[in-house]
Amino acid sequence: MEEAMAITGGKGYGFVFETAGQVPTMHMAFELAGNKSHVCFIGTPHVNLEFTPAMWENMNRKEFKLTGSWMSYSAPFPGKEWDLTAHYFATGQLKFDKGFIYKMVPMSQAQEAFRCLRHRDLYRESNACKRRLIREGTRALMCQSSVPNMILTVTLNAAIDKRYVVEGYQVGEVNRVKECAYTPGGKGLNVSKPASIAGAEVVATGFVGGHAGNYIEDALKPFGIKSEFYHLEEESRSCINIWDEVNHVQTEFLEPGFTVSEEEFKGFEKHFTELVKKADVVAMSGSVPKGLDGTAYQRLVRICKEAGKKVILDTSGKLLEMGIEAKPTMIKPNIDEIRMLTGKSCDNFQDMVDAAKQIHADGVEIVAVSLGGDGSFVVCDDGIFRARVPKIDAVNTVGCGDSMIAGFALGLSEGLSVEETLKKASAISAAAALREETGFFVKEDMEKIYPQVEMEKIG
Repeated sequence: MEEAMAITGGKGYGFVFETAGQVPTMHMAFELAGNKSHVCFIGTPHVNLEFTPAMWENMNRKEFKLTGSWMSYSAPFPGKEWDLTAHYFATGQLKFDKGFIYKMVPMSQAQEAFRCLRHRDLYRESNACKRRLIREGTRALMCQSSVPNMILTVTLNAAIDKRYVVEGYQVGEVNRVKECAYTPGGKGLNVSKPASIAGAEVVATGFVGGHAGNYIEDALKPFGIKSEFYHLEEESRSCINIWDEVNHVQTEFLEPGFTVSEEEFKGFEKHFTELVKKADVVAMSGSVPKGLDGTAYQRLVRICKEAGKKVILDTSGKLLEMGIEAKPTMIKPNIDEIRMLTGKSCDNFQDMVDAAKQIHADGVEIVAVSLGGDGSFVVCDDGIFRARVPKIDAVNTVGCGDSMIAGFALGLSEGLSVEETLKKASAISAAAALREETGFFVKEDMEKIYPQVEMEKIG
């Protein structure tokens, strides 16, 4: 305690304490704060702790007469509090301000985002890193026991997704927006977010441009996703979704976005080649900007294959048809895409299995097919596996397919069997359907669903 006070008092340093419900730990923190040190408590949601925010306020103001800064917030991912805190301080989302601050971190922001950090100065207590030294309220200092696998996601046509909520949308009239939300959009980024939540190190690449592109990159930081986009001068596109609460009707406006020249794509290919070297798995998803043809993904898949990397391709139309000629490790076609690729009608389950087997025989190692509420199946070298998920009260199914891709990328990066990977991907996809935010799930939901996913080898 004396040593701690000597190095922190009045010098702009601070201590972060977990296990905030334990009285001895709290008293030590109070003494430090009384010595003009900066203090932050973190822990699981405070409703589960012995001390309520009101009690903390009382001790801060009256009993301990603290002179240092004081902050308390709860991280809704037990066991990952240090990781979250490191990221929040490094990105400026948590700062030491004078007086008592109680912050309940929204679940949607509580991502395991610390993996983007590389600075690791430590203040150690025995073998466990129970305290972290945070310098000047901005730099998080942390200990990480292992280096996660790196997943590289590709979003060639990234956008800012803007959602407007209105009451009684009228064409040709002034419509007042009741609520609005801006998020980084694109299928590849909807893979990035759940992969990061699940614990992977995620690097996102593709094309962005202008101020809108800068916003997309900044908006990914809270998720711990490292941006390695190729920058263009033109502005990245926006996609507007208008939800009419009265009529329950959705209207979308999709901007065309910039045009990518062959010279710019070649520049991206060089950039991409370097990124692939560091990746364990590459997941490329969605459409492509104007100026690129059906060979775009084909060329990128070949770069991955030449580097000996596993690559997932999730796209449609000519991009998929030409992309599979490069033999990606995995694809996840829907029924219409299977019909396009094989010419089969796929009117029943067995037809779908036979079509997937044909694609597999043509050189795609893993062919995964979603059956909606009936689960999914995979054709691979080890056989044919089917997964059935439990019945859930779905809140938002948009992006669940992207969350499933994230699960497959995780399984492949971790060296799981295809059967285990399918089970994990199914659980993540189902968990994502329980949340309103696209490309987001809560680990506790996934962990509850996972044991309930029924697996069957059918061939």
